[in-house]
Amino acid sequence: MQRDPLGLHRKKMALRVVAVLVFSLVGLLLSTVGRSPIEANADGATQVLFVNSDPSEPAVPLDLALIVRLFAKERLLEITARVGKLSAFPSQLFFDKDVNVQIQLPPGLELQKGKLSWQGDLRGDEIGEFQVTVKAVRDLEGAVNARAVGHAEGRIDVDEERFYVLAKGRTIKISRDPFTK
Repeated sequence: MQRDPLGLHRKKMALRVVAVLVFSLVGLLLSTVGRSPIEANADGATQVLFVNSDPSEPAVPLDLALIVRLFAKERLLEITARVGKLSAFPSQLFFDKDVNVQIQLPPGLELQKGKLSWQGDLRGDEIGEFQVTVKAVRDLEGAVNARAVGHAEGRIDVDEERFYVLAKGRTIKISRDPFTK
């Protein structure tokens, strides 16, 4: 009986895509456990946006997630960046050295509080987290980009996240998708 290597390759790729999807969804669910939208907005935030990896991205164990809280009246965004391992990745196998997380702001957003970067080593279930507050100081439409890079044995792990901000007049909005296409 002759084997079909192309068919086997397709099955392996399909299983990998499913695994990445499951890992990403589990990570997103775990990052939001215990936070209902009402509780999340109890301090006056008008919108809370969770930004985590697209399941179609290549699978790496490093996971960067953003929690963005919009305070529309003040034209403020509070961005919490969390970096660690994908929740389904085995803890005993995860060790990334010199993990560097950077947030880049578009023109028109200005840092009010915190630092736009974090650096450290992550092992097992450790999480690196930092928070910044930024303000829309003029009308803008742009992307906030975040990137985590870590060094593991024999590889470099990278995870990137992005969300969009639109500030016009008294209106300010945030979204995972661009406002204009």
